[in-house]
Amino acid sequence: MEKTLLKVCNLKKYYGKKLILNNISCSINQGEIVGLIGHNGVGKTTLMKCILGTTNYDYGSRIFDNNKIKNKECLQNTGALIEHPGIYPFLTGKENIELLNSVYSTRKLTYLLNKFQMESFINQKVSSYSLGMQQKLGIIEAFLSGSKLVILDEPINALDPMSVKKFREAIEYFKNKGITFLISTHIIDEISKVADKLWILNKKELTELNNKRNTIHIVTVDTSNNAKLKQILKVKNIKYHNKEDKVVIKCNSSFEVGEWITTIVKNKLNIDYLDINKNDLEDEVLKIMER
Repeated sequence: MEKTLLKVCNLKKYYGKKLILNNISCSINQGEIVGLIGHNGVGKTTLMKCILGTTNYDYGSRIFDNNKIKNKECLQNTGALIEHPGIYPFLTGKENIELLNSVYSTRKLTYLLNKFQMESFINQKVSSYSLGMQQKLGIIEAFLSGSKLVILDEPINALDPMSVKKFREAIEYFKNKGITFLISTHIIDEISKVADKLWILNKKELTELNNKRNTIHIVTVDTSNNAKLKQILKVKNIKYHNKEDKVVIKCNSSFEVGEWITTIVKNKLNIDYLDINKNDLEDEVLKIMER
């Protein structure tokens, strides 16, 4: 049975008289990866701060690890990188880590330094770091602090393609150890590679979308004998629906599309009309954002 790690109930947030977040309710299970997506300025960072406890909210509640958390009380066992890395340029990377994490796993640090190729730079002052290296240090700090939950705000900003891949591998590695992630991003394709579900923040409200990590192909077909085609579908227990005089089938892959076209031909049905439309995750997200 899945354990709910974080639950947010009816959260509202105003800046002055302006409503930013309206009745936000959501939950994350232990070991889940959740992607947070929305337009610039929609309130993603504000929501993350409210969840973390670094910003107060006006109404609502948070339950973390079965404990009700007071307004503006920071979550325990949680690491975060929000807006920009909280690092001091006059200190070395190692000194920054030790300042933020008085106790940390040496084994975990070794893994992260190796994964992000930071071993050679960790004893250098941060003032000598590039923007990408500073971002990687911020990510490492968040991972070290987050024994249960890690909250990351646009973490792959300033990262090169190889570092993005390494970041994705690290997320999967720690997910498999039961750590939970909330990650905001604008890059739908990238977050879809790791996220179990997406939260789309639009017009002050949150919509949840499960990420099946596959593309649904909508096949609309008209044959010389649609009645026979429907009978074949029923025998194979395949769901379909009618659209005008055509038959619409959902396929989970391009391979499955090819199998159905082969089946139609083998049953000596002439194809009078065929349309294949990929209904992918990006389309679903953008539809929600355009409401």
